[in-house]
Amino acid sequence: MERGTVNPKVEGSNPSIGAILSSISIDKVKGNSSTMSGVSDDGFWKFENGSWVATEKQKQALASGATQFAPPAIKPSAIPGDSQGNIQFVPVQQTTTENEVSTNQTANEGYVQLSGLTTTRTHTSAAKKFLGNPFYQSVFSRSVFDSIQEPGEKKMKQNLLNMHNDVESTARSKFNSGDMAHNAEQIISKMYLEGEEVTHKWPLQIRKVEVMAPSDQAKDGFTSMEKNDHFGVRGILTSERILLIDSTEDSVTQLTNPISQNPKLPLQRKQSGIFEISHKIMHDFWFKSISLSDISGSEFHFSHFSNSSKKIRRFHHFASIIVLLFSVLFVGASIISLVLSDDGLLSFFIFNIAAMFLALIAYAIYYYASTMKQYMTHSSYGKERILKIGYFDKIHNKHLVLKLQLEDSQTIDKTIDWIRLLESSYNKIEQ
Repeated sequence: MERGTVNPKVEGSNPSIGAILSSISIDKVKGNSSTMSGVSDDGFWKFENGSWVATEKQKQALASGATQFAPPAIKPSAIPGDSQGNIQFVPVQQTTTENEVSTNQTANEGYVQLSGLTTTRTHTSAAKKFLGNPFYQSVFSRSVFDSIQEPGEKKMKQNLLNMHNDVESTARSKFNSGDMAHNAEQIISKMYLEGEEVTHKWPLQIRKVEVMAPSDQAKDGFTSMEKNDHFGVRGILTSERILLIDSTEDSVTQLTNPISQNPKLPLQRKQSGIFEISHKIMHDFWFKSISLSDISGSEFHFSHFSNSSKKIRRFHHFASIIVLLFSVLFVGASIISLVLSDDGLLSFFIFNIAAMFLALIAYAIYYYASTMKQYMTHSSYGKERILKIGYFDKIHNKHLVLKLQLEDSQTIDKTIDWIRLLESSYNKIEQ
């Protein structure tokens, strides 16, 4: 059997690598899936006309003393090489219940998983699924699309959406007709050696990979060997190697009015007379292979933190204001009785004595009685997980250290199991 044509198998269960990766891939970009219906998971936001607006549930919560809620985790972000702001889909960091606002401070990768080995920072398919309109991916494109007015607004917008499907299909066919006819999973499956087996079912989810060299001058004892760090990396452990894969696919749709670049034609409308749709697909792929025989050791450090706080306010009792108002009314009544009543002087003194008595009661209530108001609990939590692997790098021809900052979703159990299999494998090779 020739090298590169073998489908590796997981020890014990023996599924193909394609089956393994397909079992963890998803058919849509992660985000707040409930935005497909227009309402966020917590029910505090609804998506209307390209933006998040507060629901009645949120308005009632705010009226009850809750602090302002953050909208779902879909936010504008600049794409490298692109001057326009584009919607970036990121892991949800904040969840809200009736009693608590909870924020995961370390779930901020800036990308989400598109398939088993590929991540994305922004993708048109996500904009269509979650926002219902491909032109809402870009803040500028959304403003151009929403600026279309009558006459013929509905027909023009529908034509643009149909045109986008054609442009996107053309760009995707050109993209697939080149070297990207295979996805990341297919590319990796062609790189396995004869007899090589995948020893851990789940790839290690790595937020950031740094190649470090020991240094006496550096503060932490290491200096970076490469200018470009890799984000959203997946680490596959086999019986022969560690395979690090950084596969990122972004796609961006833009809608513009290219008036200055295109002379006006006869009978062309002045308002919304010309539009241009562009769809750009970008894929970046990085692969690094480290033989288990070149690994010298590993180090795993993890830390967790959490913090919760809750506010309570103490107010003077509202009853003191009511009693004081009655006191003022009695003073007014005493003046009226003095003017209109025959025995006004007696009524005047009675009403004033009652007013003074009520004023003393109001002061006592104001000073001694209180009402309490508790606000929602605010919690923040996070974690840091750093895995270091010492190895001999055959490219740089020296001993180096891989510093792997793991993703927030990478559990400790899976990480420890991955490290256990790694150490077991390279210890067997050394023996």
